[in-house]
Amino acid sequence: MNNSESMERLIEDLIRKLARANVELYYLSQRVALLEKKASEEKPQAAAPNRISFMTTKQN
Repeated sequence: MNNSESMERLIEDLIRKLARANVELYYLSQRVALLEKKASEEKPQAAAPNRISFMTTKQN
Protein backbone atom coordinates (compact mmCIF):
# COMPACT_ATOMS: atom_id res chain seq x y z
CA MET A 1 0.00 0.00 0.00
CA ASN A 2 1.52 3.32 -1.03
CA ASN A 3 1.25 6.68 0.70
CA SER A 4 -1.65 7.86 -1.46
CA GLU A 5 -3.74 4.76 -0.71
CA SER A 6 -2.92 5.03 2.97
CA MET A 7 -4.05 8.66 3.08
CA GLU A 8 -7.22 7.83 1.14
CA ARG A 9 -8.07 5.04 3.57
CA LEU A 10 -7.40 7.32 6.54
CA ILE A 11 -9.65 10.02 5.07
CA GLU A 12 -12.46 7.51 4.43
CA ASP A 13 -12.15 6.26 8.00
CA LEU A 14 -12.33 9.80 9.36
CA ILE A 15 -15.40 10.54 7.21
CA ARG A 16 -17.15 7.43 8.59
CA LYS A 17 -16.32 8.44 12.16
CA LEU A 18 -17.55 11.98 11.56
CA ALA A 19 -20.80 10.70 10.04
CA ARG A 20 -21.35 8.42 13.04
CA ALA A 21 -20.69 11.29 15.45
CA ASN A 22 -23.14 13.50 13.54
CA VAL A 23 -25.86 10.84 13.77
CA GLU A 24 -25.26 10.46 17.51
CA LEU A 25 -25.38 14.23 17.94
CA TYR A 26 -28.67 14.39 16.03
CA TYR A 27 -30.29 11.73 18.21
CA LEU A 28 -29.01 13.40 21.38
CA SER A 29 -30.40 16.76 20.26
CA GLN A 30 -33.78 15.13 19.60
CA ARG A 31 -33.73 13.56 23.06
CA VAL A 32 -32.88 16.90 24.69
CA ALA A 33 -35.73 18.58 22.80
CA LEU A 34 -38.15 15.90 23.99
CA LEU A 35 -36.97 16.19 27.60
CA GLU A 36 -37.29 19.99 27.47
CA LYS A 37 -40.82 19.65 26.11
CA LYS A 38 -41.75 17.20 28.88
CA ALA A 39 -40.28 19.49 31.53
CA SER A 40 -42.27 22.47 30.26
CA GLU A 41 -45.48 20.41 30.31
CA GLU A 42 -44.90 19.33 33.92
CA LYS A 43 -44.91 22.85 35.38
CA PRO A 44 -47.07 23.13 38.51
CA GLN A 45 -50.60 24.24 37.73
CA ALA A 46 -52.11 27.41 39.13
CA ALA A 47 -54.58 27.06 41.98
CA ALA A 48 -58.16 26.47 40.88
CA PRO A 49 -60.35 29.62 41.15
CA ASN A 50 -62.81 27.97 43.56
CA ARG A 51 -60.12 27.14 46.12
CA ILE A 52 -59.54 29.38 49.10
CA SER A 53 -56.14 30.96 48.99
CA PHE A 54 -55.04 32.81 52.11
CA MET A 55 -51.77 33.91 50.55
CA THR A 56 -53.47 36.12 47.95
CA THR A 57 -55.97 37.78 50.33
CA LYS A 58 -55.22 41.47 50.70
CA GLN A 59 -55.28 42.94 54.17
CA ASN A 60 -55.71 46.68 54.81
